[in-house]
This record gives sequence, C-alpha cells and structure tokens, in this order.
Amino acid sequence: MKVQLYITALFLFFFCSSKSQTTASCDTNFICFQDSLKEYKIDTCLVYLLTEVVELDTNYLRFPPDKFYYELSFEDRKSYRNLTILPSRWNKSAVLDFKGVIKIGRMSFLCRGDIERDSLFTRAEAKTKVQLRKPKGYQYDSIDVVIEAYTWKPTLAGKYTFCNGVPIDLYILVGKSLEGYGVKENKK
Repeated sequence: MKVQLYITALFLFFFCSSKSQTTASCDTNFICFQDSLKEYKIDTCLVYLLTEVVELDTNYLRFPPDKFYYELSFEDRKSYRNLTILPSRWNKSAVLDFKGVIKIGRMSFLCRGDIERDSLFTRAEAKTKVQLRKPKGYQYDSIDVVIEAYTWKPTLAGKYTFCNGVPIDLYILVGKSLEGYGVKENKK
C-alpha cells in the first residue's frame, strides 16, 4: 500500500511539473496554440512557386525555420481566389486559426482560409506538431523592423494564371523578387 501511494505521489509530481513547464512558456501576455495540424500537398501549379519562395532565402538567413514560418492565406470564392504569403514568427504569431501545414524543405507554410474547399490543396496522412504564441497586446520590436524592411515591397503581386480554374490574385511578401515571374500589362 505504501509503495503504491509513493508511486502515485511520484506520478502526480512529475505530471504536474511537466504541465507547469508547458504553461510557463506561455505566460499571461500570450495566447498559446499547441496542436497537430494536418499536412497538405499542393497542386503542381503551385509547387514551383512555393519552392521559389523558400529558395529566395536558401541559407535561411532572413527567416530561419526554427524562428519563422510562412503564413499562407487562401480564399476561394466563385469569381475569384486569393493567395497571400508572408513571414511570421512562431513566438509572435498574428493569428492562430490555421487549418493545415505544407512542408517544403525545412520551411513550413501554415495555411488558413479555404484550403479544404479547393482542389489545389490535398490532405495528406501525416500531421505536424505546431506551437505558436500570439501576444495579447501587440508590442512592436526590433525583429518587426527587420521583417518590415524585408517585406515592405511585394515580392510578387498580380493574377496567377498557371492553375486550372479561376485565376488567383497573388500577393507574396518575402523580401526579394522571384526570378522568372513578371507582370503582364493589359493593353486597352
């Protein structure tokens, strides 16, 4: 009986201390998200584009994968589709409503919006564990200044017509221009 009580006490001690370590990383100034997100595969018409976004920072100097991810927002309506990509931080995420993740190399694209409704995105079997922190009150810091310096000018903006269906209004903010992509002017 004493041995059983001792084992129960040890279990409770370690269980409670592991819980406090989890919550300690998320103090009262943050809202935390910790879950497994479904992985998604993307249509071939987007593979090259997202790979190019990752390869713009080949050595991960500007956006290292342990500190940053790319936020991919997708909106699918009958008459238009929108795709926006921008860098965000694991420890200072602006949003927490992600539905899935696309992995390209070491980088993660956390996806939100209508990814489940469009055939451009196909759910895979795997899941990826994700931990995000969102500040309760946004406090501008020196890393925000660096992100703005890299992303104030769009990398690529316009209609993306390489996928089947309605063209995609594309807006990518990752700091450098993508080689091989350009703007086609409509002549009136």
